[in-house]
Amino acid sequence: MTDPTMPREILIVEDDPAMEALAVMAVGVFIGARVRTARTLQSARECLARTTIDLALIDLGLPDGSGIDLLREITVGHDRDSSPTVCVVHTVFDSDEMLFAALMAGAHGYLLKGEPATIMAARLSAAMRGEPAISPAIARRVLARFRGSATDVRPSHLTAAGASDHHAGLTPRELQVLRLIAQGMTLSEVAGALGVSINTIKTQVKRVYERLGVGSRVAAASEARRRGLLGDLT
Repeated sequence: MTDPTMPREILIVEDDPAMEALAVMAVGVFIGARVRTARTLQSARECLARTTIDLALIDLGLPDGSGIDLLREITVGHDRDSSPTVCVVHTVFDSDEMLFAALMAGAHGYLLKGEPATIMAARLSAAMRGEPAISPAIARRVLARFRGSATDVRPSHLTAAGASDHHAGLTPRELQVLRLIAQGMTLSEVAGALGVSINTIKTQVKRVYERLGVGSRVAAASEARRRGLLGDLT
């Protein structure tokens, strides 16, 4: 008898090579599973058209669109809880808007990037058992939403002096990247300082620009200073 908690076909939809490698490492917990990867919505759709996928790990920010559209396509025609594909989001986006849009689209879990592969593996295993696969920060947001007091449950690093960071919509890692580029560090230097790939930094810088509404490093630093996001760097 097939074990429903052990996926046979896994699809990782991720355009960042470093994050893709981390995800591949995490799903290694499912011994014997065939792992497929896609870096665009189009290639993910082509894979889904050919193969029945048991577990999909989906980034939301893709070069040709949003992973939320893919979630809807996977779950269309199925009740969310009985969909043959377990869909787990893996993203840097931690806003309520993205979180609840993904859950409404059919996501069975919502993981923030930055967790080690071992933690991801445990959360994905939980998802295959029908248990919630949610990063702690996201769980706090869900609880806060239903309690009607989101500002009361912010993590300690977003309280007091960090409150303005939260209101700017930046994640802790995005804020860290912003502060480093504001010091004049190149993208390569930022990648080295944080121990990640330059492609990861490029993705994070792009999202910093989007959240601040700017188009260059100089403008980002200026806007960050205006909003009081640089702390002692100002």
